[in-house]
Amino acid sequence: MRLDFALMTARQAWFELNIQTGEVSTGDEYAKILGFKPESFHPSYQRWKNSIHPDDLEQVLHSFQECINKGKPTEDEYRIRSSSGRWLWLHSIGNVTGWDEQDRPIKMIGIHRDITAHKQTQVNLQQSEEVLRVLAEYGTSNSDSIFKLIVEQLAVSQGFQYALISQIDPKKPTQFNTMAVWSGNKIIDNFSYALKGTPCSNVVSNDTCFYPSNIQHLFPEDHLLIDMRAESYVGVPLKGSEGNVLGILALLDEKPMMENSRTIDLLRSLSARASIELERMESNQKLNLSSRVFSDTHEGITITNAKNEIIDVNPAFCNITGYSRDEVIGKNPHFLSSGKQSPEFYQSMWQQINDSGHWQGEAWNRRKDGELYAELLTISTLLNDNGEVINYVGVFIDITHSKQQQEKLSKMAHYDILTGLPNRALFVDRFHQAIAHSKRSEHQLAICFLDLDNFKPVNDNYGHDVGDELLIQVAQRITASLREEDTVSRQGGDEFALLLNDIESYGQCKNTLERILHALAQPYLIDNTPHKITASIGVTLYPDDNEDIDMLIRHADNAMYQAKQSGKHRYHFFNSSHDKQLVQKHHKLDVIKRALINNEFTLYYQPKVNMRTGEVFGAEALLRWIHPEKWLIPPLDFLPLIDGIDLELQVGDWVIHQALKQMDKWLVHGIKLEVSVNIASHHLQSASFFADLEAALAQYPAVDSQFLQLEILESSALGDLQTISQIIKTCQEALGVGAGQSH
Repeated sequence: MRLDFALMTARQAWFELNIQTGEVSTGDEYAKILGFKPESFHPSYQRWKNSIHPDDLEQVLHSFQECINKGKPTEDEYRIRSSSGRWLWLHSIGNVTGWDEQDRPIKMIGIHRDITAHKQTQVNLQQSEEVLRVLAEYGTSNSDSIFKLIVEQLAVSQGFQYALISQIDPKKPTQFNTMAVWSGNKIIDNFSYALKGTPCSNVVSNDTCFYPSNIQHLFPEDHLLIDMRAESYVGVPLKGSEGNVLGILALLDEKPMMENSRTIDLLRSLSARASIELERMESNQKLNLSSRVFSDTHEGITITNAKNEIIDVNPAFCNITGYSRDEVIGKNPHFLSSGKQSPEFYQSMWQQINDSGHWQGEAWNRRKDGELYAELLTISTLLNDNGEVINYVGVFIDITHSKQQQEKLSKMAHYDILTGLPNRALFVDRFHQAIAHSKRSEHQLAICFLDLDNFKPVNDNYGHDVGDELLIQVAQRITASLREEDTVSRQGGDEFALLLNDIESYGQCKNTLERILHALAQPYLIDNTPHKITASIGVTLYPDDNEDIDMLIRHADNAMYQAKQSGKHRYHFFNSSHDKQLVQKHHKLDVIKRALINNEFTLYYQPKVNMRTGEVFGAEALLRWIHPEKWLIPPLDFLPLIDGIDLELQVGDWVIHQALKQMDKWLVHGIKLEVSVNIASHHLQSASFFADLEAALAQYPAVDSQFLQLEILESSALGDLQTISQIIKTCQEALGVGAGQSH
């Protein structure tokens, strides 16, 4: 009982399977997870198998069969259909715990855990990051367009029917005016509605509000909810830089909502962006106000004489800067300067003022307490009847909070979230700057592509959290090995790109690369477990390699590939004449890899005929490539390219699996034929060949292994004959497969 209670509270359920009969016993929680009543739920192995998502079924059954055949514990994450037809995510672990007198597995026990919420959280996080990235890349533009983009991205990413941004009417605080509304699948016209008796009113008064269901019952006076057929609502306030509420950002739906912290966090982030735009709109309007509102406006106002000596300031100026009116009268406004703007900035500003009588822009100044603040400043000239300047009027607002929010969004758009390094977009910008610097200084620029060696096993064996921590430490070590003027960028996964400026010689560049390789090869201690990895680096030098950024990165990538091929943990310089053939081969290998992934390969079966009787007793499996554009590509055009590399092993394994799969299908129709497959020397002598072949045969238990004939390519006979013979003998004796020599 205690175990059942513990599993129930953790959304977990035990199961016990009789492997030989398919009978299953489960805890009540398993039925509840799937939405069934325990008393009417009758589990079985077949029912479980039929409920698994088709895209996940093969992997789950393979893992299950591995557990039975090899006694290895099974652990899988997969989708399973619930009573309502909705797909749930399960994490299942199990192991064989009982055998019969013939040592055949008879009993398996394990635990199912509902991880649907966890999976949804991951999806929500990705969607939230995508929305923020789109807005960060959008930058500052027309406010109306930004508001529409916010509601569209928000509603679509979170899967809600309605999203709206509303602003409190400045002239009528009891009324809301929408700034943008998403309804169903489009932007609709804006409208106004009364604040009283609406959930929006509670948002204004109480901050974030969430109503998961029965929203019409809770706010019966809100006829807009009835028109929308709304069932649920979540809203956050739009706040100005001083904490005042400007409006609301809300999501509504026709279905009940599940509380999701990620959605609320995204709403708050987007509300900050919307608030910035509302304040910017208000600021632009206020800049056009006349001196009638001088003492009441929130904008700081400075009035100087023709000599640029301050003759008056308003209360907002004093509040923003910290200086009293008496402290600034008679001074030049330049005393507020922060030093962040160059003399050329002010020269250009005054040039425009003198030419057009007006200037608007952003500047950083310093308060009385020394704190820097950002302002949106407008300077205008006042002329007398003779056209002579008598006054300069400066009107500004404190946009420090807005700049901080923009900086945060910009960082998300230009920096890798995990490592804090520049991402691809910022790397491109840094590249163009580095090219310009290289041309001015007449020094070389090194473009490097770095890929970690054997990083995947760390991820696979220790989990993504350890892998992420390792990437963070790698980024730190690379950064520490470079100069301040150099750039390192994470390109994705375990790939990094580097820009090394002011390279005067190969020796200088080599010293830097060796320093990086040495730093990365030192042990990493994560969770008290040491890890050791290395890196391979490809390098090309500009302007010796005078190409655009895409080609330079490709050249560095190809050089990195050569470093990998040469044994890893090293660097390789790209040489256009020497590496041209390598580049072409690398490209062709990439095409072959994609062909394998995209299922462009197929097997043709050439019959084996008894010449005396005319009887077909077998077939030879022949590999062919059906290219989507070039159609049929013969094997001699691509197999020599993969000779002796890992890709040859992958293609060979694919051929064996496809041949066994076809033999299994033939058996269903009563066709029992011997099938021969060609095996290359490199594949045959690989460390995993026997285990992979054994696993492939285990997938198709109905196929008699003696009907699978391994045809050893004639070129293999030129290799290590003793090793090859031993491997063939082992396969014949242990697995029962046949063997011969292909001509």
